[in-house]
Amino acid sequence: MINKIYLNPGHASKIKKIFHANKLLPNIKLAKFLDVAFYAALRKEAINAKYSQLNEPMKYRYSEAKTPKILDKFLDSKKFKDFVFKITGKKIRKVNGNLWSFGWKDYTMLRDKKIEKPGFDLIIDFTDLWNEDAKGFVVYVDETGQHNKLFSIGTILTIVQRNKNVKRYAQYVNNLAGKNRRYFYFGTF
Repeated sequence: MINKIYLNPGHASKIKKIFHANKLLPNIKLAKFLDVAFYAALRKEAINAKYSQLNEPMKYRYSEAKTPKILDKFLDSKKFKDFVFKITGKKIRKVNGNLWSFGWKDYTMLRDKKIEKPGFDLIIDFTDLWNEDAKGFVVYVDETGQHNKLFSIGTILTIVQRNKNVKRYAQYVNNLAGKNRRYFYFGTF
């Protein structure tokens, strides 16, 4: 399931060091985190999931689906939890999340009144091809207005530690997306 290169004991300490290097927004993007066959199975489940559109114009517009059982089982596995603990130092009880899909005109808004508790975000991207000019980045913003765009594509696992006063939103997907959609799992722990 997890690409064997990441299970090498020496790599965990290097990944941890990179994760914690950014004091304002500790984060890491791990390319080809999952082995090819398992990623393909998860991607198929993600794309074929039953999505419902969520639309509250002053807050968000995107589609969401329940986490497939195969992904839920993986996120709850001891091997995955131990791996994340070695990087973040945070023990995971449960990753809570859903599949998200974004296409043209989809977004989430940054809302000043919504207070997000500090925690960790976990994103597994299932989008193999995406035009960066179409936008759709997940953006993190701190209280000073400093922002970090975290763009990823398929096979990438992203882990972000949100400290106090850090908020996030998904940038508006513009017409350059055409009929293409982004698919990813978004979870917190």
